[in-house]
Amino acid sequence: MEKEEFKKEYVRMMDSARNDKNKGRCNCDGVSCGVCPLDDFCWNSINAFETIEAVEKWAKEHPIVTMAGKFKEVFGVEPKNTVNMWCCPETIGFPHTGCGSADCGDCKEQFWTSEYKEPGKENK
Repeated sequence: MEKEEFKKEYVRMMDSARNDKNKGRCNCDGVSCGVCPLDDFCWNSINAFETIEAVEKWAKEHPIVTMAGKFKEVFGVEPKNTVNMWCCPETIGFPHTGCGSADCGDCKEQFWTSEYKEPGKENK
């Protein structure tokens, strides 16, 4: 696991145990030890190799669900048109404000490959 991927997965792992304003931080602020995925060895001479292995294991057990993956799970088809291009989220009813920030193809790809967030739980 590369350094940037490790940091991203570590933050995602910690965020899965947080329910407060500390989301997105690369530390365990706001995570109760009892629900922390690293609690088994955190207080027992933690070392880098154990941490890396634990984060890798957690990431494999909790893969990122993308917007496209959730769409396919719910509707049984990918959100692509007949020429296999991503559909515009706005044309199928998704509130999306990404237009204008990138070219259309990049905007659609960024939306559909982004991580799915359960409605109502984004800011908790």
